[in-house]
Parts: sequence; structure tokens; C-alpha cells
Amino acid sequence: METVQERVVVLLSDLQGLVEAAERLVEPAELEVDVADESQALGFFPPIDRALSCRYRLRSIFVAQATSSLRGRWTRRGLRCVAMVLKLFRRKPKPEAETIAEFWQWWASARDDVARTAGAGRVTHAVQDVACRARVVDADLDCHIVPGTTSAYVLIVTPNWPDTCRGVAERWLAAAPEPDETWSYRCVRVVAELAAFESSREFRGHTFDLTAVRFGLTAKEEGRLSDVVVHHPAFSSLPDKVQEDVAYNLIELALGEDDVDIWIDDITWSGVEPADPRTPVELSEAVRARAESFDHWEHRRTEWGGAAALVTAAPPLRSVRWPRFDLYVAVRLPYQQYDSENLPLGESSAALTQFTDGLCAAVEGDGVMVAHTTFKGERTLHFYVDAESGARAELESRLPQWNEGVASSHVQLDQGFAEVADLELR
Repeated sequence: METVQERVVVLLSDLQGLVEAAERLVEPAELEVDVADESQALGFFPPIDRALSCRYRLRSIFVAQATSSLRGRWTRRGLRCVAMVLKLFRRKPKPEAETIAEFWQWWASARDDVARTAGAGRVTHAVQDVACRARVVDADLDCHIVPGTTSAYVLIVTPNWPDTCRGVAERWLAAAPEPDETWSYRCVRVVAELAAFESSREFRGHTFDLTAVRFGLTAKEEGRLSDVVVHHPAFSSLPDKVQEDVAYNLIELALGEDDVDIWIDDITWSGVEPADPRTPVELSEAVRARAESFDHWEHRRTEWGGAAALVTAAPPLRSVRWPRFDLYVAVRLPYQQYDSENLPLGESSAALTQFTDGLCAAVEGDGVMVAHTTFKGERTLHFYVDAESGARAELESRLPQWNEGVASSHVQLDQGFAEVADLELR
């Protein structure tokens, strides 16, 4: 029969699993350990170095099974030693810039080995090695290695879930070395590949002649968004789920993952050709032209709680449009001259415009104002900035210069633009 020590040694290969197992098995108060127990804990767990090297690997199924099998079998001594090891591992995380630099330093010596591993058909193994390093930068990063067009391979590091750590991935990419004949780099899974529509490709076990693909495009009045119908003659004989999966693959192949997320609203599919069919090239040109043809700002007057409000926004307010800007900074500016509805007048209106222009210029390149709202004698400027840049400090350093009241700021990490989700005209 396995001893408690042997089971814990197995769990040490997955630190996240050990944390979850220990915290589910005992009350938090029981995890407190005296410093005097440190030597005992270190002696009880000889393979700590091995645990540290694998600390970022998450195997949720294994953790669940291990937790279930261990329930009720732990001794108090074993739990106290587990807690000591957990305390040893709970270090303050390194700054993001430092972990990114360490990744690329490691990559310089590992890239040839990773290429050989991928070339030998062991892509999954190669990806696991890189992913382990990438998740030191951020635990929500995912990795892929795919064949390239200008290089043998493309290393892709991207968020595991939408709206999580795209800004981190962008900063990772900004620090990447120059691409060469072996490796290139990106932080999105799918980029536009219009040349692919000149051939055939397999999706979901079916081979499609991509020269037959056509798109229907319906432009919406608000937000510069469009609805798209994806057409292929073979859709008529396929299950709806297969049609859906293939349709999403095809539109991402035509526009790229980012442009689909930014500019496309509803996506449908059909085996019947749309009334005004467009080739992939024509679709790409039409979406880009529409995105560039509108005024940058959308203005509207509304009411909040019965009081007048002004909303100015730069739709669509989607985080992928400014993927590196993941820190929300709301700048609040009270003003002194206003009308009967508490909306700015005269010198206050001019001062707000001038001050806002100065703030926008100050963070250009590291941040952007995506909207501003005016309500009950106060204007709020909604900025998103690069969390690792000096843009936040630059904004806050200028607030004392506002002379119509006390300017203030509210700061929050917001990788999905949730703070401005209600400001867009729908």
C-alpha cells in the first residue's frame, strides 16, 4: 500500500493540484505551520527541485482523482508538511517584464531543440516544453506550434480564454527576436490567409473546394459592424454543427481572427448562395473599407436615472481592437460652468476639450481614450493603457493641472473592456 509520503511526492509534480487537494481536505486554520517545522518538511519531501520545475503544469483530471483518493487518509504530520511546502512555494511573483525576458533568454538556447522535436513529429511534446515556460509569464497563456509560410514553424503564444491575458501575449510578442527561416512568432491563432481559397482544405473530416466559398455581407447602421453569411455548396448535405464549425474556420481564414472579433457581429451559414455573393478577397476589402469610412467618434444624448447624460464613444468597444491596453483608467473631471441639465458650457466645455486632448497625447502609443461620458457636473474619460507602461502614471501626474475642481482617477485591470461594455450604442 502506498504511504502518505509516496502519494504526496506524486502530487508534488503538480503544485496547483497539491494546493487544491490540501485546501479541500482540511480547514484553512490547520494549514498554519511553525517555522520550526521547515527542516522537517524539507526532509520529508526530497524531490522539491523536481516539483519546482513542474510547478506550472495543470492536470485537472489527475488532481480531481488524486484528491478523491487521498480524502480521509492524511495524517496530521503529513498535512503539516504539505502546508510547509506550500508556504515555501508561495513566492511573490516576478514582474512580467522579467519573466518575458527570461522566456526569450531560455528560447535562444532551446529553439533548435524545439525545432528538431517538432520536425521529428513530436509537436505535442515540443509544445508542452514551451507552454511550461510561457505559463511562468502568465498561467492563462496557451501555446501552439504550426507550419509557417515564411518560416518552417510559427510559435504562437495566445490567451487560453478570450479576454484574459491578451495584453501579456502582445508584450511577449513585442520582445520576440526577428523571425528567420526556422521560426516566426505571433499571438493569435489564425491570421488571414486569402491564398488558401485557391485550393482545397479538410475540415471536420470533409474536404472542401475553397474556390467555391462565397460570403454575404450586411452592414449595420451602428458601430461599424457587419453580419456575414458563409456559403459553400457542400453545406446542404452536412449536419448543422459541422456547417457551423467550418463556417467559423472559413471566415477567420478570410479576415483573420482579430478582424472577425472586432468588425463582425452575427455569423450564419447556408448551402444557398447569398443574393450578393462576395469572394473572400471582396469580403476582406469591404470590411476594411467600412471600418475606415466612418467618423471615429459616435455621439449620443441619453438619460441616466432621469438626468441628462452625454456619451461619446469610439465603437466597436472590443478589447481585441487595442489588445495591449489591458488597464482601465477612469479620469473624473468636475467642471464649474454648466446649463440647467448640468452639462458643460462655455469656458468649461473648452477647458475639458483642451485638457482631454493633452491627456490623449501624453499616452499616445501606450494607451487610448475609448469613450467619455458627461453626467451631473462631471466628465469621465475612459482610458485603456498598457499595464506595464508608464501611461497610468503619466495620466495621474497631470490631474493636479485641472483647475475646475479636484480631478480623480479609478484604476482597474480590465482585459475584456467590461467597464465600457454599456457605453456602446446597440
